[in-house]
Amino acid sequence: YDFAVIRPDPFFKQQQIVTIEGEVYYPGEYAITNSNETISDIINSAGGVTKNSYPFGSSFFRNGDRVRIDLKKILKNPKHSSNINVQNLDK
Repeated sequence: YDFAVIRPDPFFKQQQIVTIEGEVYYPGEYAITNSNETISDIINSAGGVTKNSYPFGSSFFRNGDRVRIDLKKILKNPKHSSNINVQNLDK
């Protein structure tokens, strides 16, 4: 006859996930750790691009739509305007 009360945590948030595929050392899904995380941060989390990568041919998708970025410039300069913040389910 025990009575257990489980209260919801008001600060709990589902993890938001970004997927990175292709010529990076560790492709896969990565959790967004903060709201200011950018494309270059995710690439760094994935170990960086391999020597076989072709940044000019890269694609970035948000909500199923292709977003234009310049990955070559992002890799050279992480402060470039194309280095946008990532959002849940970006690919």
